[in-house]
Amino acid sequence: MKYFLIFIFILFNQALNAQNYANKQFALINYNLEISKEFRKDLKPLNSFIKSAEVHNKKAENKLKAILVHHFYYHMKDELEDYLKISILPVNTHMQKVKYDAFGYPNEKINKILRVGDASHYFKIDISLDSRTKDMKKKNEKLKGDITFPEIHIKVTVYNNEGMIPIDKWYGKKVTQDSVMVKKRFFRDLVDEKDIPAKPDEDKEQKSLLNLYYEAVDDLIKKI
Repeated sequence: MKYFLIFIFILFNQALNAQNYANKQFALINYNLEISKEFRKDLKPLNSFIKSAEVHNKKAENKLKAILVHHFYYHMKDELEDYLKISILPVNTHMQKVKYDAFGYPNEKINKILRVGDASHYFKIDISLDSRTKDMKKKNEKLKGDITFPEIHIKVTVYNNEGMIPIDKWYGKKVTQDSVMVKKRFFRDLVDEKDIPAKPDEDKEQKSLLNLYYEAVDDLIKKI
């Protein structure tokens, strides 16, 4: 009975914390998207396709990141706002008071933000895009060709305006169990549709990279 009551108390506190976010304003303080060498190696057959893709950051040296970074951020923003009933301020809310990365996202630490911001809550995002392909091929020698086994991990760290200690951390991930063919359609909805070939009628459509990311975000939302 004692442990049951403790369990109920924990669930109640978690629910209460989630409800406390409703109608609050959140501001982004840092957004880090890491793409591993292993995953880039998997995509090597698409290097010329990736380099020729149209992106907002035309001078970006990291072209793959330029393709993904905005799609990844704004999908998560919409999902968090909808689920938590919060308002996430524009990424340039703090104007020239903070530093920004090459893609226009804040790149500051919480102690600096607390001095210049006026939101009730702040958050930072860490996303890692990795590959299990090498290990999977070692386990199964029949796996051949241009394939990838993407692995996506997301961590969101939440602060309030009262201090530098995080008040919450949310995690989500997507680990693919089946191989994904490395072909242009893997990037559908991420690049201009005219650059993506039509799906052959006889082909079974595999999940896109964006589909896999959506599943990682869904996993994170379910765990909040």
